[in-house]
Amino acid sequence: MQTSRNAPCPCGSGRKYKVCCLAKDEAQHKPRIDKDALIVCMPTRGQITYETELALRETLRGFDALFCTIGRKPVVEARNWLARSALSAIDANPLAFTPREWFILWIDDDAWWQQGTVQILVDGLRKDRATDVVFGLFGNRTPYAGPAAFRNANDLQSFPKMGVDCRQGDLIPIERAGFHFVLMRESALRRVGPDPFTPRRAHGEDFEFCERAVEAGLSLKVATGVPIAHLDPRDGTAYFVGMAPMMMDGNVVRAMSLTHATPQGVKEAELREYGEQIGDAAAREREALSEIESEMQQRRKVAEGAV
Repeated sequence: MQTSRNAPCPCGSGRKYKVCCLAKDEAQHKPRIDKDALIVCMPTRGQITYETELALRETLRGFDALFCTIGRKPVVEARNWLARSALSAIDANPLAFTPREWFILWIDDDAWWQQGTVQILVDGLRKDRATDVVFGLFGNRTPYAGPAAFRNANDLQSFPKMGVDCRQGDLIPIERAGFHFVLMRESALRRVGPDPFTPRRAHGEDFEFCERAVEAGLSLKVATGVPIAHLDPRDGTAYFVGMAPMMMDGNVVRAMSLTHATPQGVKEAELREYGEQIGDAAAREREALSEIESEMQQRRKVAEGAV
């Protein structure tokens, strides 16, 4: 017999059927088609980098994608909330069909990737059924940064070294990686368990997820042929693994000219301007921070007996 919308839910939760299992039951009866779907999860500090927004707009065309975002929350809380929201969205399935497979795409709000990258990763996971999670290749925001991916969780020198122990384009098994640009199967997120980003020891939330994933028997790999930029939101400088800083021009990466470049990145004079009012406020904030730093240095000298 069909359960009335206002009747108690058959699952025994005590809630009405319409606010409990109705959406999940309806989702199971939608027509199944030979097409994949994405859940895009993005924790943000409150503002998505312009180039990241462009990449989302340009590179997800053709995908049936749902978006989960959360802003201005501690990163552990944000990622755990996004994990729960992604699985809830899949259970409810607001799409008009049941997809062939669900994938969860994690993107930071200062990441940039080339057009076609998402399709390459989706195709790779569909072809390689033994892999559960694949990471894009990225580093931190410094020139010639190394990859934030490690074959051995306890060895920070075990990152892939192109031309030494691997070739560009290889798919390298790893135990740890940063969560800057990650594609995983729905089944992988379910197998890791609830609140998978809550650290149990002194390391970051992304390494915690990887540790739990390895414990659950999941296969993690980094795609060395999928370069992901780490953007400086102040000026649009893009940092790729093992390369000098680049400049973003809309949705295109260009080499940084000598008129812009310093060994550390873009020249201070090239930083984006945000208008007189905001600029003056930023200048006052920098001045206040400089005064605080000077005071702290003086206090350290006193504490050390130098003054």
